[in-house]
Amino acid sequence: MSRTSRYRRSGEMIPERSGAWGRLLPVGRIRGRTYPDAGDAVVEISPACLRLASPTDSLRGYGAAVAWLFGIAMAVAAILFVTRFDATGRGYARDFFVVSSLLIALAAIGLTAGYKMTFDPVAETAIISRRLRRIYAWTKRTGWVFIDYDRAIAIVRKRRLTTTTGSTILYPLGVAELWPDERRARIGITLTSPFPSPQPAAELWDFVRCYMDEEPERVTPVRLTPDHRVNAYAWMDRELYADAVDRQHHLTGFGGVAFWFFASMFYGGNWLEYWIRNHAPRPALPAELAEALKWDGENPYRIIPPTQEEQLAAEGRLPHLKKRWRIVSFFGLLFWGVLPLLFFSAFLFGG
Repeated sequence: MSRTSRYRRSGEMIPERSGAWGRLLPVGRIRGRTYPDAGDAVVEISPACLRLASPTDSLRGYGAAVAWLFGIAMAVAAILFVTRFDATGRGYARDFFVVSSLLIALAAIGLTAGYKMTFDPVAETAIISRRLRRIYAWTKRTGWVFIDYDRAIAIVRKRRLTTTTGSTILYPLGVAELWPDERRARIGITLTSPFPSPQPAAELWDFVRCYMDEEPERVTPVRLTPDHRVNAYAWMDRELYADAVDRQHHLTGFGGVAFWFFASMFYGGNWLEYWIRNHAPRPALPAELAEALKWDGENPYRIIPPTQEEQLAAEGRLPHLKKRWRIVSFFGLLFWGVLPLLFFSAFLFGG
């Protein structure tokens, strides 16, 4: 299994002290400064492993949907241009070959990109093995990598995310293993999705430490994040719009207002993302990890059962969840279905 890392090429230096760049978290026997809290980051907990929610970019489905639409649009444009080109009096001159070649090339690029984003392997969740005392992660570029838990340092970095709608500060939780006698990272792993503040990241790391170093009865109870087999709308709420929706699937705060716009505009991408997470291939586990994940008997870790609302949502029977997504579906299908059809019809039947 590869142990190369994105940090090896970049030679990222990890400062010895916390500062404006980020925050170093306690490791080893150093006592934590926060209460262990998994938040909504845990997918699975058992004697074999602790799985955290994937930090993969949820925009993959949206990117794939846009690429498919672009490729299809360019293919239709190429067909219309070739079949409707009037060669009377000038023949098939240079402009015909230039334009048709350009449209075909753009169609090929869009369709190829859409295919790759749809069918490329899906990154596995971070897997923390208590038996092997290792933290595993997978990326498309490096394959499977792992960090020895007992040699790891934990970091909460400060990252500014700038988009067309503004900028925000995010705090991803990562672990790294350093080169001997250096502060240069030899390998690094981002454990889960970024947090809006450093506090929950620190609490999650203390939860990981508690899982690795304490007996199961001393690990705080955890509420699992639903996996991809639950109802699609419940999954979208929890995975794609967690900042806008509470545990009972009610909209909250300003994020709840923004939900209507983004859920409608990203509707096609959301469904493709759901399909990708369920059906795209997943990388095979390393042999030693696959063996370590085997266990029998009852799970000694305390798992908080889902609420009645969460259970109904997972079964697709929560009334306010269904009503909200029916409204979103109307506008989403208008944007992703009706408008593209009108656009293509204008080209096909226009004058």
